Amino acid sequence: MPSVSTRVSAIVRTFSLLSALAVSGIVFSQENKAEAAPEFDFGRGIYNTAKAKLVVASSDDSAGKNWAANATDGKSSTKWLSKPDAEFPQWLRMNLKRELDAKTVVIQWDTDIPQQYKIEASTDGIEWDEILDATGNDEGVLVVRHEVDTKSTQYFRLTITSSHGENAAGLREWAIYEDPKRIPKAVQDAAKGIIPKPKPEPKPGPEKMTKMEPKPPVPVKKPKSGPRPAPSSKIVTRKLASPDTDDPLLASVCVPEGYYATIFARPPLVCYPTFVKAAPTGEVFVSSDKNGSLGREVKRGKVQKLVDSDGDGVADEFHDFIPDLDSPRGLEWDGEWLYVLHRKQLIKFFLLIRLQINLFDYLIESS
Repeated sequence: MPSVSTRVSAIVRTFSLLSALAVSGIVFSQENKAEAAPEFDFGRGIYNTAKAKLVVASSDDSAGKNWAANATDGKSSTKWLSKPDAEFPQWLRMNLKRELDAKTVVIQWDTDIPQQYKIEASTDGIEWDEILDATGNDEGVLVVRHEVDTKSTQYFRLTITSSHGENAAGLREWAIYEDPKRIPKAVQDAAKGIIPKPKPEPKPGPEKMTKMEPKPPVPVKKPKSGPRPAPSSKIVTRKLASPDTDDPLLASVCVPEGYYATIFARPPLVCYPTFVKAAPTGEVFVSSDKNGSLGREVKRGKVQKLVDSDGDGVADEFHDFIPDLDSPRGLEWDGEWLYVLHRKQLIKFFLLIRLQINLFDYLIESS
């Protein structure tokens, strides 16, 4: 049986060997470090119409910060992953916030494992038309490009039916173009299988000692003599100059020089307004409250949707979009949902079907 001193010497030699291997660059690890994904610039938002647009998902890997918004942030370094071990199919739905004629769809997958998927398009986010069926795909690529031809499309939905045995669906970027000529060359090459290799990180070299030379003093400019003029407090305004200067509603309105105002809507069609929110598509949402600031009666408020259908600058369609509200105040429109703050509640309404969700109740239940 070896003595205690012999065992101690063996342990010391083992640690010395491990230290030497570490210094020589041999590292012991349970798994290899994943190779960095190639970085692509998918173009500015005026060309890549999907960039920074609203995306919702069937699920996401929130623990790993792999949210749905990463799919359109313009960065290949981020990605969307569905919730691990969630059942397929998994989907992403995008709102472009305007209608357009799409010609090309480009997807950078998380890996080059074959993906089975389909793409649908919609003008209203309710009725969908299938524009691509790749549910039988068995080709594994990192970047895929599809030519499509959609008319007046605002919504897209990507449904991944299978990920070749993976426990989650995922992609790094989803881009949509109206003009295929605007697709960056690197992205076009990647869709052809020409993938640039990531540049290796430079190895740290020996630190160089540099001699610090003293910088010459910066000359200080002396202020000119004399009293400093006082700031002007005058606000330059002028009386309204508009096509209808005799309108009594405009008599007390003042606007900056170079501007004029017109009446978009007036009583009795719109009364007691408390907040106004314009949608990018031209509709104007107005919350109104007959209680004013002191009344407490219920269901005296509403949200109206005003439309200028002929483009003359005056509303000609008036819709009671959300009736019977209690003191509505703030409004916010994200391109798909209208958020309304009223009487200690924050609710949201889908534009077309008026589906109501009480966000405060949801937050309370989630917490």
